[in-house]
Amino acid sequence: MPGSPTLFLRAIYPLILLLSLPFTVSAEACAEYMWHGIYTTATKPGAWRVGWHGDDWKNKRYFGDEDQRGKLWRHTVEVVDGAVGHTTES
Repeated sequence: MPGSPTLFLRAIYPLILLLSLPFTVSAEACAEYMWHGIYTTATKPGAWRVGWHGDDWKNKRYFGDEDQRGKLWRHTVEVVDGAVGHTTES
C-alpha cells in the first residue's frame, strides 16, 4: 500500500506486511509445490486437482451431487470454448 492515497494505509503497511509473513511462501517454494503436484498427478488420465502444497486432492472437498458437477463441467467447457473460439457439438 505504499502508493495508497491515505496516510493511514501507508503508515500501517509495514505492520500488515510483517503480520502476513507467516501465511505466505516465497515464489520459489510455491513453484516447487505446484510442479510437484503436476509431476505426481498429471501422469493419471482424467481431471486432477492439487492443493496448496502440491498434494493430490483426489475426490476430497468436492461439493454438490453428480448432476450439479456435470452442469458445472458443461458450463465450464462452453465458457472455455467460447474464449478460445471453438464450437462444441452436443
